[in-house]
Amino acid sequence: MIKKFLETPVTQNTLPLSYTLLSSGILELSDTDKAKTGRLYHIRVNDEWKDYYVLYIGELDDSRMPKLEKIDNDKEIIVRIDSGCLTGMVFNDHTCDCHEQLLIAIDSAIKNGIGFIIHIPSQDGRGMGIDFKLKTLDEQYYNHLNTVESAKKVSHLENIDRRTYHGAVGCLKFLGVKLNMRLNIATNNPERIEAFKLAGFTNLNTSRVFATYISDEVKKHLAAKQQFLGHLK
Repeated sequence: MIKKFLETPVTQNTLPLSYTLLSSGILELSDTDKAKTGRLYHIRVNDEWKDYYVLYIGELDDSRMPKLEKIDNDKEIIVRIDSGCLTGMVFNDHTCDCHEQLLIAIDSAIKNGIGFIIHIPSQDGRGMGIDFKLKTLDEQYYNHLNTVESAKKVSHLENIDRRTYHGAVGCLKFLGVKLNMRLNIATNNPERIEAFKLAGFTNLNTSRVFATYISDEVKKHLAAKQQFLGHLK
């Protein structure tokens, strides 16, 4: 195991967050091209979300860690932070486009030649958990509420997003990403972009991520995120 302590804007019990690499393994990302692979790292962080899974697409060093030292200064690194979505990513629920957004991000990283996709399973339901999320889905289906309305009704809160992203940003630092490297943050959520700025990254670009097919139901939820949560259009 590899363990590091990293200073972050948010600490756990006034201590720097610790990052421990528990395991890693290769993933084959194509049925026809054996060269299209990624390496998945399981990193344990001593924050609320604990388990982070980071898919890296790019060249590896002799220790099977990301080889980032010789990246061209003009080369952007694709970065996607992916909160948990058990209902959409695993069970194909059609009220969100999370699964296709993930596939688009992976494909973009492959085409770019380098990228990181960070998956945080415990952030399902915007950090409220899967049981909370299932209740909101009932509200959406039976009472025709959008994703924001349903979350406020179930939680009785105005602030319905508990997620933080300092741990995800720290995972990239742990894996060797430097503050001056060019990052392209693939997201519609400005909070994720802000996390990189707070961490000291200075060379940031962003790209929106939208599924190729968006149903009327998903359009309703996307519009609510843009109107009430400040998501980018």
